[in-house]
Amino acid sequence: MSEDALIKQGRILKGPFEIALDITNECNYRCIHCYNASGENVTSDDEMTDGQIIELIHDIVKLQPYNVCFCGGEPFLRLDLILKSLEILRRGNIRSTSLVTNGYFTTYERLEKLYEHGLRRIQVSLDGATPESCNLLRRNDRAFDRAIDALKNAKEVGFKNNSIAFCPTKVNISELESVVKMCIELSVSLVRVQPLMVIGRATRNIEEILPSREQYVELIGNIHRLNSKYQDSGIMVEWGDPLDHMFRYKEDMRNLSVFVNIRANGSIAPSPYLPITVGNVKRHKLSDYWNGGLYRAWSMPQVRRMASNVLCINDMGSKKTDTPDVWYEKDIELDIIDDKIFFEGEHT
Repeated sequence: MSEDALIKQGRILKGPFEIALDITNECNYRCIHCYNASGENVTSDDEMTDGQIIELIHDIVKLQPYNVCFCGGEPFLRLDLILKSLEILRRGNIRSTSLVTNGYFTTYERLEKLYEHGLRRIQVSLDGATPESCNLLRRNDRAFDRAIDALKNAKEVGFKNNSIAFCPTKVNISELESVVKMCIELSVSLVRVQPLMVIGRATRNIEEILPSREQYVELIGNIHRLNSKYQDSGIMVEWGDPLDHMFRYKEDMRNLSVFVNIRANGSIAPSPYLPITVGNVKRHKLSDYWNGGLYRAWSMPQVRRMASNVLCINDMGSKKTDTPDVWYEKDIELDIIDDKIFFEGEHT
């Protein structure tokens, strides 16, 4: 599609397709591979209040996205707020909601409450087939058992299409098939694997955990083999490229981005992996940003220039003299509305 056609389509859209909301960046773990350094990053000291998030949720209803995902940090640390948010979304006819968790707090009773309030999909982080590997990466001696219990509880409550996130490292990359077998028994439908992101806390532990090129090549081959071997088991192993959105949006789709990332401090980020934001829902409503051209954020030269420095995962943590250390230093802050980046009344 031409640039003009994409802009026209953006003006027609009522809102984004999906919204990923970091409900908090606080976390009870300090995983050595955590991409956003949860519990220690710069947003933790300036998170949105409950009232600000509820106001945001009401505004999200107006935009009618297909899905709202509660991310973190560890979302269960703000469980009551999520329950209130889910109720508002359900009443507002938002039918698809999801949540990612490390599994530590996911008791049957809490999951049951979430299900009753409309949550339908859970993703649990499971970074190993044994307590030794998983607990080492997550720096918690109960991480493995709690993740397994979370998947069991989700199944018993009635959640369908549950998934796990598996981050390959030197410690666990050989355990993927064992993890898949465990997930089949737990009725998990998707095992999402993506390369270790050299960003956040991972940059502090890179020598200890970064797989070799040869290990990655073998891993890709194993993913294809496992999908063939277990194709009748109701499970899929998916290889995800964390940089895919950067390549697509900074080029062909720069005038029509339908995914919105909102940090716990209210900042709107074109990508969770870049230290640049284009607004903040504490200043203006998300709907106002959308109507002001948020869907064109990737056409902004500053965003594209920063993304052009990231050509592979190893570039994600490369420190540039004029670029903040993402998640550890304050973002470069732009504002689509205050800076009048696009013409006024984008939707008129």
